[in-house]
Amino acid sequence: MNQKYVITNALKHCQEKKGLEIYANCLMSSHLHLLCKGTDGFILSDIMQDFKKFTSK
Repeated sequence: MNQKYVITNALKHCQEKKGLEIYANCLMSSHLHLLCKGTDGFILSDIMQDFKKFTSK
């Protein structure tokens, strides 16, 4: 599967299920920039940890 689809689907999942609120993003070939925060009692560092675990595989 194309890497950009894996990343965008993982971000959508985090938005829908883990309280991630994204204000801006920039997906590049080697990295990703995000302006975001955790909402609804979710902690941003925990969200990012789950995101990284999923997308690194």
